[in-house]
Amino acid sequence: MKTKSKCIYCGSINTYKVEDILSQINNKQYRLYHCRCCAIQFILPNRFEDVYTHGVGNQSMKDYVEELHKGRQTIEPPTMEVIKRLKKLKIDLQDKKILDIGAGDGINYLGLSQHFQIKPDNYYVVEGDKLSCDACRKRGINHVYQDFFSENFSHKFPGYFDIVLFTEVLEHQPDPGKFLEAVKEVTKPRGLLAFTVPNRKMLRISRAVFYADIPPHHLLRFSKNFFLKNFQEFEKIVVSQYPNPFMILNRERACGKVSSLLFGTDKMKRIIAPVFDVMYQAWRMLLHIRGNGIIVILRKVL
Repeated sequence: MKTKSKCIYCGSINTYKVEDILSQINNKQYRLYHCRCCAIQFILPNRFEDVYTHGVGNQSMKDYVEELHKGRQTIEPPTMEVIKRLKKLKIDLQDKKILDIGAGDGINYLGLSQHFQIKPDNYYVVEGDKLSCDACRKRGINHVYQDFFSENFSHKFPGYFDIVLFTEVLEHQPDPGKFLEAVKEVTKPRGLLAFTVPNRKMLRISRAVFYADIPPHHLLRFSKNFFLKNFQEFEKIVVSQYPNPFMILNRERACGKVSSLLFGTDKMKRIIAPVFDVMYQAWRMLLHIRGNGIIVILRKVL
């Protein structure tokens, strides 16, 4: 098995294999590499595989896709983080041309329209999944393009958009360099890129139980260092980790599960409750230090 492979982003051969991965989604074998030059981690083979519409994948993923097709109403943490940062920067979205890449069911549009004055005719969506596109249209988005974002789209809209959004999209790309070049092409001079990715340094008990962060669903893994080292053609406005909210909704039930795990019975839950409370608060503090996600906001200067 190869211990080195050419970096799919910067082309360097200064890479090493991190681990072999047996995907729980399709039971296929993959290899994870780290590039010492640009700090990206990439999966090989890096081929897109439709594990969403043909009954492949675990039940959690199937449930998520089904929810997308219905059209979510709860604004998720990546979208909320983008909203928070844009408001803090006092970015005015009124009369701005906005492109939402990999928009899913249009949840970004729903969230942004609750906090900013956005004209539906100024909002454009590129999304590869037909049923998700239908959900976007039901939200009142006029410009919905059912396609995977590529140079085919960017050549039609060179320098057209004031703001380009892509939340939890970059980690799916088999060719991130090509994807980002197309993003750059559609962005106006002095236009903004606002996007989020999962943080590969996030705090978690086991990557194995985090079904989404495995191939072929995710093909790339990022740390904050990747965005700090690269993107020299952009002004870096925000490069920051952020935590997803972590809440225990039923403390008694949670204590019972821990009790059963440790002692084989839930009858010890009242005894372990004080220790559980301390550990829970410590875990939440650590989540703020090792955020689940990374948000990046760049301004195009070249």
